[in-house]
Amino acid sequence: MMTFVILCVCGLALHVLKQLMESRLEDGTPVSLRDYFAGRPYATIASVVGSVVLFVIFREFDQLNVISAFSAGYVGNSAGDLFGNRLAKNLPG
Repeated sequence: MMTFVILCVCGLALHVLKQLMESRLEDGTPVSLRDYFAGRPYATIASVVGSVVLFVIFREFDQLNVISAFSAGYVGNSAGDLFGNRLAKNLPG
């Protein structure tokens, strides 16, 4: 089970690194991990929650394997960014 959790975290981390590289390519300025997460608090929370929810769904339906565990982290981060950024745009302030 711990192997699957580690794979889920690796999927989440890989997607974050991909987004950091994309942000560097857009404007050429490096972004630290702290700045990345601090600038997107809702997306960060939604990403972690989304990854955990997908992981639990795969586990409950007995579909948890190496690929699904990694995918839960990667896809959870992607969906969390989408919903978290939309949430941040709709909140006042």
